[in-house]
Amino acid sequence: MMRSAPKFVFGVAWIVGVAWGLGSTRGAVPAAPAESQVLYLQTEFLPYTTDTDQVLPYRLGRELVRQAILMAARDEMGLATRDETLQEAVPQQAQVTWVMPVERALLTGKWQVKLLPAEQQGDVIWEKTYDFVVHGGKIYGDMVPKLESDTRGALLEGLRAAGLTGDKPPVQDPAPPGPEIEQWLGQVDMVLQFAAVRAAHEAIAAHGETPEWLGVLARGYAHLALLTNHYWNSTPEVYTARAWLYAQRLVTVSPSSDLALWHRAYAWALGGTLQHALEDLAELEARQAATAEAAASDTPAAPPAWSKLIKPYCMCDRAALRQLATDDAACRPWATLLRFALASFEREPQWMWDAMQELQPTCPAAYCAYSDLVYYGRYLALSRSGAAWAPMLFSRCVPTSVAQLAGLPAPVQQLVADQKPTRGWLSNWFSGRDGEEFGEPFSQVPMEIARLLRADSEQTAHGEPSWSALASLLEEEQFVQIAHYFGDAVNATEYPLADEVDRLLPLIKNHRYALFIDGLRYYYDRDVVQQAKLYGGIRVVDPRMNLWPMFTTMANIPDAQGQGLGTVAIDNAHRNFTLQGMREYLAGYTMRSKPEDEAYMSMLANEMHEVAPHADVAIYYAITFTKEPTIEQLKTWEDQLKEHPVSFSALAFHYWKLKDWDAAVRCCKRSLASVPTSDATTLLAELYKQRKDYDNWERTLLDYLQTDDLGLKHQGVQSVLARGYATRGQWAKAKPIAQKCAATWSFTGLYLASEICEGLAEWEASEQYMRDLCEGYPTSAAYLWYFWCRRTGRGDVAAARKMADTYFAAPHHETRERAIYEGVFHLLNDDAAQGLVAYRKALSPRPSFSCTYMVAQLARAAGDEKLRADVLSTMRKASVEYAEGEDMIEPEVLALGMAIIQLLESGDASDERLSRLDELLGAVGALERSAYAYYVGKELEALGKQAEAEQYWRRCLQTPGHDLPAATLAGYALAKLHGTSRPDADALDADDLWPPLSAAQPEP
Repeated sequence: MMRSAPKFVFGVAWIVGVAWGLGSTRGAVPAAPAESQVLYLQTEFLPYTTDTDQVLPYRLGRELVRQAILMAARDEMGLATRDETLQEAVPQQAQVTWVMPVERALLTGKWQVKLLPAEQQGDVIWEKTYDFVVHGGKIYGDMVPKLESDTRGALLEGLRAAGLTGDKPPVQDPAPPGPEIEQWLGQVDMVLQFAAVRAAHEAIAAHGETPEWLGVLARGYAHLALLTNHYWNSTPEVYTARAWLYAQRLVTVSPSSDLALWHRAYAWALGGTLQHALEDLAELEARQAATAEAAASDTPAAPPAWSKLIKPYCMCDRAALRQLATDDAACRPWATLLRFALASFEREPQWMWDAMQELQPTCPAAYCAYSDLVYYGRYLALSRSGAAWAPMLFSRCVPTSVAQLAGLPAPVQQLVADQKPTRGWLSNWFSGRDGEEFGEPFSQVPMEIARLLRADSEQTAHGEPSWSALASLLEEEQFVQIAHYFGDAVNATEYPLADEVDRLLPLIKNHRYALFIDGLRYYYDRDVVQQAKLYGGIRVVDPRMNLWPMFTTMANIPDAQGQGLGTVAIDNAHRNFTLQGMREYLAGYTMRSKPEDEAYMSMLANEMHEVAPHADVAIYYAITFTKEPTIEQLKTWEDQLKEHPVSFSALAFHYWKLKDWDAAVRCCKRSLASVPTSDATTLLAELYKQRKDYDNWERTLLDYLQTDDLGLKHQGVQSVLARGYATRGQWAKAKPIAQKCAATWSFTGLYLASEICEGLAEWEASEQYMRDLCEGYPTSAAYLWYFWCRRTGRGDVAAARKMADTYFAAPHHETRERAIYEGVFHLLNDDAAQGLVAYRKALSPRPSFSCTYMVAQLARAAGDEKLRADVLSTMRKASVEYAEGEDMIEPEVLALGMAIIQLLESGDASDERLSRLDELLGAVGALERSAYAYYVGKELEALGKQAEAEQYWRRCLQTPGHDLPAATLAGYALAKLHGTSRPDADALDADDLWPPLSAAQPEP
């Protein structure tokens, strides 16, 4: 079953402008000789705007239909073709027929296809409805043979109805592919793959179709699909569809050929339908067994060398691919890339990094892999490396590769001839000896090559794909590299990007999403108005999760209907039923899923398993998307898993929830045995901590710190270690760990060091760390220094206030957290009226205990008893909903929250009630305990119990890992009374902890 989509009314084409300013659309023209005719196939870009009910609006499905139409025109009518999805140029010196295909795959199992002239909306030229299997794991295997068959039948009728004429080129004096073709196909380089398929189309056009050249097309397009899978457009879908259709044609014309079946299995595999590739492999094994039995004396024909790549890839066997790369030089480039691809699909950074060490020297033009390091690598070392390597190698490799192409336009030949690289540059690069000689990473040369190629295609119709299709490959690759460069630049850092934007924007100024890059000159949280003006001009077409960085940046910028531009785009981003497509979609979907989507999520997990039955990542999604798995399910998954660390961590978490502590520890250890990760480390440490096994808690964390650090993961574990020491009252032991965290200059590292030094009464050091934090991250943290000064009663209040004033005066996105911090800011300035306004704003989305207490207490101070009563009543009613469901609050927190509501309503602060509150406070975590202690203290102050109030404020302030707003207000209250929050030399230790440590509890 598949998720339904909105309804579409057939008979009206959604006419879209041609990319790159190609002018207005045109209708069908009278018939002309085939050699002068060009079919320009337009694209109905997603999201579809009409007739969308019960439709599967997926990019790959659309492209299967479109590419079958182009295949019919190109290979059965001898026509030149141009593809709008590939942003190919319209040749001026040709007779161009513009056709708009409209397809709708309905959940009823009917796939409707229509051809319309570009400007004659409603006048259908031709139409056909296909029956198809509505099943993610079977849809492509069902439709590809039907569409390929119709390239020689029904689709030809449609093209002739559009006014096109021509015949299939006859087979005459065919020559097999030369050795340079196999050499190109063997290299991981999109330019050389383009050269191979262009040579194949030229040979077929000149001498007719042969199995050998069909095989080149199947493999070459499969390679291009894999190499462009990171693009922000639908180029990979175009090439996937072409690979499958040409592979199917090869099987159709040579049904008994094992070689044909090897080609189709290869195309299925690299296209991401591993289940179909395995079916073809099973058929090949059956054929070989039958052949051996029928003629035992005959030696069966040896399969092609590249066929050895298929099975280990489909079995998700990274070790086998690595061994193949070692044993077979011919297979080494693609075996190395496929090994990396499997690691990337599993999203395991250490595996990706290990594979990259072998991939980069072997395949320097594997730009897709550098992109994955940035987008999926998760660790700073990976993202920094990918963002830096891609443009530098792109600028060097592209001219070298383009120079190998035959028939280049003269200006391109001259340009690449002038770009001869220094002898040995590649070996120097990998040995680290290139240094400054390597030059500017973002060279203008690739984009100048693209410009010249596109200019040639605007004049002539020679060649398939056109030179403008190669230009599009270069242009999109450059754009993605620049987008990733900026994405990495703001990861864990904050500095102005305007100069870099001005420098790089000219390279991609004609890209459909150039405005996104232009908008990066503005700070996301500060320059909201400027970004909104720019991003409002972006039209997202064919949305996909590769665009996640842009979508999240635009999430809070409203469209004409008041919905977030990015949020709408995410909702319109759909999946392909392939390993690549499912993984891309799920990487974004898991960030926005809700519990009510559980059935849909389960369906997605099943689809992933169907297309990649041997991938651990498919099991991971089954684990992740099952809300309440049974012990039996967990054990089944545990038995099925091979070595996926994230999956074992997910199992450990579920076992923990089911209180199977031993199983949780076992899975954590299996995860760490596969790859030491910070997530499994901290989870295992928490399991030991809950058992009060502090020796193993500490040992687990320290052991991880002995591993290599590929980013800030050591800092994350160091933070857990330092806070754990502080929680035990060992602030001095926490200090050197916190200082190591601060040495990374990360936000969390500087904040932690300031917090630990504050606990140790090292006030100057604590302030300096906080000041460094605010100056290093001014758009997200500029208020924290001022909060520190007011909380402690120390520091350069005037300078800190100036930074905070600037921060809160700037335009910003409205969030609850922002409103709370505004409220604290006003209260620190003794402006209770504005504090109340801010906290009421924070309370408005939905009631929360913290905001309710603040509004109730501020309303009482303002004499607004009605407001006070209203918010308390609303919170009391909401607490019923919070007892279960999506917004469920932990029972201990809910009980404490309601007890404080009763305190605020009754004014009863008897010893018995306070004793009960203390009991409830001791049962919740440090964050809630510190926050709620402040509210109790504030209420006691209003009831005239000043000494008791101060006691609760000190508890709030001195709790390690305290709630920032509450602790800031608690410290400010104490500082107003005593000048400072604590005496100068009052370093915290275990005696200051509340609740106190149990005497039976061992020290870490």
